[in-house]
Amino acid sequence: MLTPLDFAPTLRVILRGQGLTTMISQMDANGLGGLLNDTTANHTVFAPTNAAFAAVPPSAINATVLNYHLTDDVDMLSSFVDGLLEWSHLRLPSLLNNTQALRVSVNSTSNTVSINNATILSGDYTASNGVVQILNSVLSLPPYLSTILQNATVLSNLTSLLNSSGLLNGVLASSPGLTLFAPTNMAFSQVNPQVLQYLGRPLAASVLQNVLSYHIINGATTTPNTIYYRDTIPMGTTNFTMMSGDVAQFNKTGVSALTINNQANATVFNVLAANGVMHGINTVLFPPSFVFDLQKALVGVDATGFLNLLLNSSLLAPLLNGATNYTIFAPNNAALAALQQNMPTGMALLQMLQYHIVPGTYFTTNFTNGQVLPTLLFPMGLNGAAQVLRVNTSLLTSTYINNANITMANYTAVNGVVHVIDTVLVPPMNISTILATNPAFSTFNSLVQASGLAALVQGNSLSLSLSLSLFIF
Repeated sequence: MLTPLDFAPTLRVILRGQGLTTMISQMDANGLGGLLNDTTANHTVFAPTNAAFAAVPPSAINATVLNYHLTDDVDMLSSFVDGLLEWSHLRLPSLLNNTQALRVSVNSTSNTVSINNATILSGDYTASNGVVQILNSVLSLPPYLSTILQNATVLSNLTSLLNSSGLLNGVLASSPGLTLFAPTNMAFSQVNPQVLQYLGRPLAASVLQNVLSYHIINGATTTPNTIYYRDTIPMGTTNFTMMSGDVAQFNKTGVSALTINNQANATVFNVLAANGVMHGINTVLFPPSFVFDLQKALVGVDATGFLNLLLNSSLLAPLLNGATNYTIFAPNNAALAALQQNMPTGMALLQMLQYHIVPGTYFTTNFTNGQVLPTLLFPMGLNGAAQVLRVNTSLLTSTYINNANITMANYTAVNGVVHVIDTVLVPPMNISTILATNPAFSTFNSLVQASGLAALVQGNSLSLSLSLSLFIF
């Protein structure tokens, strides 16, 4: 049979001519066969070989999968460059009814071109209504972001935090149209370990969720609804409102040159997902509202009992988030529990709390044996002078504040430092109380009372030097 000179075969004819009969039969069985003969629109068919189809269960092939093997353009091999995205015929509600992308990879060493997980064996078989590129395997549909994260070992730190925050199996497993900027494990290794410890505490759950949400753009809330692939992020400087509600500044100076908040650089682009896209970044992002202050530091060291006492004090609570630096010696929860039945109230409680706080920032590395630290406690008996804490570094393995051992040191905040101690610090009694309550001084106390000096030892600014051996008879 003679073929007319102006005859141009359709995609169906091209597929049959290349022996790609399974692709034809699957297209027909799933209601897509009309596209192969339709000359009113052009398509590229990424057609797996018959052997590639045979390698997957028949139940895995459906209209959704087949639409992912089609584009609405004529995509020639010469147009493919590494990292290019082609837009398939597949539209998904999880992508805000946008089309799912195909990622092109070009290996200049082996001179091969891949589409996602499949290598193009041969191509540019031109038809009157498009072109056929032959693949060595069936294209897999991108999974949801949650699944991608769980399978990415270089993102295990991020995945763990997302899981504990509820975002992994919540938003990232179901919400549509997300763009995730994912810090690598190396990025997390550069974060202050004390901050990470704080974010892992139950009391910091809402803050953790806010920090992690600062890495996500929710396309459903943008106008127009947009998923931000590498090439849809605008050039120049753009402010995006992240899912946390905070603004992040993006600065794109080249096709693959993207910086966020002048800190984080994008290192990997366009990891395709069923509900969006993921880009890898080399720095963890913190919202502008995040400040690691003394309140967060106390949560980080799990001194929650002492923190609650401070928060319930109208005088002391503002110090935790203020601009002035303080050193806090925080009893651990066990120490407070041991005092529970004898916990002071009212003014006595306030004075006890004040006795644990020192103006300024004091690190244990700078402590000297016998050093005194003036506290916030100003008892009347000292005539306006501050009650002090005494440092004891004479023991090689421990540092003590009065009688309390420092068990966790130098937990640094922007407005001071926290040291955890194993004993509640009790403000010193006045001299008259010491004499009256200590049996060792009973004789001396009797002489004081008999001599009419009782009022003197109860007065202000009195300092006595006592020697027990002097009064042993």
